Amino acid sequence: MATDGLKDKEGIVIIRIRNGSIKERRVRVRGKSRIRDILLRAGINPEEVVIIKDEELITEDDFISEGEIIEVLPVSLGG
Repeated sequence: MATDGLKDKEGIVIIRIRNGSIKERRVRVRGKSRIRDILLRAGINPEEVVIIKDEELITEDDFISEGEIIEVLPVSLGG
C-alpha cells in the first residue's frame, strides 16, 4: 500500500472502500482512535466489512493514528 504524501494528510484517516471500484472517505482524528469509531463516523458498519492496514488483516478494536490509511472490503453473505 502506498504511503507517499501522508504528511499532507495529518489529522485525517483515509478509508479506501473496495467494492468493485475504489472509493475514499476521509475522517478527521486526533492521535490514536479505535477503528470501530472511525468506521462508524464514516457511515460504515464495522460488522459488515473486513479491515486491512499495511496489507494485514486487523479488527475493529485495533487503533489507527492520523495520517494512516485503511482499506475495507464489504463482506457478502449469501445463501
